[in-house]
Amino acid sequence: MTQLLEVLKDMLCDIQIADISFSEIPVGGGIYAEISGDRNETVYYDKKGIHEHTVIFYCKNTNQKYCIDTLVAICNYFNRLKKYKQCDIFQILNINANSLKRIGQLEDGQFLYTCILNCKLYY
Repeated sequence: MTQLLEVLKDMLCDIQIADISFSEIPVGGGIYAEISGDRNETVYYDKKGIHEHTVIFYCKNTNQKYCIDTLVAICNYFNRLKKYKQCDIFQILNINANSLKRIGQLEDGQFLYTCILNCKLYY
């Protein structure tokens, strides 16, 4: 489901958030996204179905306001979006963004915040 992460990243370019890592949280700060889990909501006779995937966005920065503003912008963007970008493998039915949470302040003085997207996909 790495293609889901790529589609979400492409969509976030609309609000000038393009530098997202998928491998690890950047040491010097930045945004990281990962797929945390999935579940089958409905499966049809043709083996296609509706699946919900959880995507977690992390933001790490020495500027706490930057973390909050960035993740709130991501949540607001997806909660207000009416049309989703599609791809060959799946169709996005809905994206529900939960509010951000503070994970804490790290030893190097950087703040770490997170928000969760619940993505309903048909494939």
